[in-house]
Parts: sequence; structure tokens; C-alpha cells
Amino acid sequence: MPWEFSEDLYWCIIYLYTEGLPTTEIVNTLHMSKGVVNKIKKRYNRWGCIKNPFKDVPGRRKLLGRKVLAILKNLVKEK
Repeated sequence: MPWEFSEDLYWCIIYLYTEGLPTTEIVNTLHMSKGVVNKIKKRYNRWGCIKNPFKDVPGRRKLLGRKVLAILKNLVKEK
């Protein structure tokens, strides 16, 4: 089973990223692979968190996003 880095290290990536450092400098500073840094940056930009929110979630993958669900809920409340 593959091992993961600690949450603190992931937050260090995000801190350096929000400070404006390019990916290559983050990689050299933290001695991590470019793929891991890009994966964490992408996850943070998309979901606002560093942990995968859908890891080990049972069931089918959701087809509708949060915005669409909020619109549908409002439409149902109006009717």
C-alpha cells in the first residue's frame, strides 16, 4: 500500500504556493516530487482542502455539482 505524506507537509506546500513560489522552488525546498506538489495544488484549488474528499466514499460518483444542487433545492422550495 502506498504511503502518504503528513498533513503538515501538505499545508506547507499550500503555504508556499499562496506566497507565490513557483512549483520548482517548492519541489526543491521540500524535497518532494513535482507530481505530488501539483496534485496537492490542484486538489486545494478545486476543493479547498488538502485531503481527497471522495476517498473511500461508497456508492456511485455524483454527477451534479454543489452549485447545481443548490439551484435544484431552491426550485423545489419554490414549488
